[in-house]
Amino acid sequence: MCIMLRAKDFKKISLINKIKHLYRDGTYITGRFYLRNVVLLFYYNGYFVEVWKTIDFGHVFTINITPKRQVKEAYLGSIDLKELRQQL
Repeated sequence: MCIMLRAKDFKKISLINKIKHLYRDGTYITGRFYLRNVVLLFYYNGYFVEVWKTIDFGHVFTINITPKRQVKEAYLGSIDLKELRQQL
């Protein structure tokens, strides 16, 4: 049985537990490059989450809940909204 976390609870857990929750229960949407990082966008329990990894070593260094407005600005060109709506 999986326990989906609310945003405020997700923020409190460790980085490794955030990774576990996202890869087990989240939906990968798309990725992008920003400076020397790869940013992966996930949808988890009603909110968007970005996973930031270094390009050089592929290490996850932060995971942040991302406001919908910021998601639209950063990813709108690479997301098919019709397809996303059907999946979610």
